[in-house]
Amino acid sequence: MSVNIECLNEYVQKVGTTVNYWMIRTMGGDYYDAFVDNGYIAIGYNDIPLQKIADLPQDQKIAVRQLKGYIAEHLQMVDNPGHVASQLYRFCILLREGDIVVLPGRSSFRMAVCRVAGPVFEQEGEPRGVCPFRKRIPVTVLKRTSRLCLAPKAQLMFSSRHPVSDISAYAHYIDNTLHDFYDKGDEMHLLLKFNTHHDVSTSQFFAMERFIDLARQ
Repeated sequence: MSVNIECLNEYVQKVGTTVNYWMIRTMGGDYYDAFVDNGYIAIGYNDIPLQKIADLPQDQKIAVRQLKGYIAEHLQMVDNPGHVASQLYRFCILLREGDIVVLPGRSSFRMAVCRVAGPVFEQEGEPRGVCPFRKRIPVTVLKRTSRLCLAPKAQLMFSSRHPVSDISAYAHYIDNTLHDFYDKGDEMHLLLKFNTHHDVSTSQFFAMERFIDLARQ
């Protein structure tokens, strides 16, 4: 059997193992279109300068504790300054270029998968459009889809209501949404999509024996 390995290698997507996965809420879907159409994500609390967050110590626990104290002192209307501090720290410090971000739409029915395209910045002047948040991160939209395309276990990631959630535990399902044939770490992943209620043999669906032969080489 003749197999063009070079063509196969060109098709395989390389997925990094150091990438983190996040869910950024869109205020019940109100800012979903603004984020997706304009290529950015954002978080509130404009009264807290981005420079204040950037100047925090490198140690995460100390940084969040100091930020909590600052919020409690300057934004006394905030009921839970510790929660706000941890969310701002995640968004402004922990999100890194190359990370994957999931944006849920209204009722989490629509969703977009994006890649962080640059560092956090503070919008100068009064933000235009529907989103008033000034702390923003540029993103590249990789795919727009529906949460119905996800596996049942992946639906659990939508249960978190935090503005910024670490969903790295669901990385496998998100990767499968983006790619059907990819290499991650020491493993090769092939996603087979069946669109029928009838029995399908591997020989009818795809020449699987070719991949088996390649694995033996």
